[in-house]
Amino acid sequence: MDQEILKSMAVKQTKELEQILAENNKNIYKDETFDVIRYLLDKRRGEYSPEDNKDHPDSNIKVDKPEIKGNIMFCTNCGNEVQESAIACPKCGLSPRTEKKYCYNCGIEVNEKQVMCVKCGVSLKNVKYSDPNTSEKSRLITFLLCFFLGTFGAHRFYVGKITSGIMQILFGWATLFIWPLVDLIMILAGNFKDIENKVVKNWEID
Repeated sequence: MDQEILKSMAVKQTKELEQILAENNKNIYKDETFDVIRYLLDKRRGEYSPEDNKDHPDSNIKVDKPEIKGNIMFCTNCGNEVQESAIACPKCGLSPRTEKKYCYNCGIEVNEKQVMCVKCGVSLKNVKYSDPNTSEKSRLITFLLCFFLGTFGAHRFYVGKITSGIMQILFGWATLFIWPLVDLIMILAGNFKDIENKVVKNWEID
């Protein structure tokens, strides 16, 4: 009996929310929002089953499991469709995951504070967005190369600074090996830059 009461209350609240949104027209994606609301309510009541894909008992709207596209994604900066392995978007020229403006799975415009796409249902919370001013090189690898092979300019070769790397091998001794020490301090401080003048500050190793 308690479950029936809770079920009727949830359905009533859903319908009231639909009416409020419809009357005020505050969300242009209200139909998709209702799908997500019903999906969450059904899941909480244990009625959502991806295998048999049940319809909501109180509506004609079918609740589908979020469809994740493979190999193809949408640029989160401009919404253009690109290959998932693409380094840069051919439309805007930036990394496909530069800013949180569009859903990477379906391409609709999203708010930077959204945690889930209201159209396709994918999570936007744990998506890693790249900074156009941050180098893709690992700060940890750069640090280790500088610490162990700094006198040979290994860390500079790693970030693409070939010329200065050679210079460090040839003339590093003339600075009493202070040059590699300065680089090491800059790496630790997060101020060391690669060949594209981007800051090497991510410790993760891809």
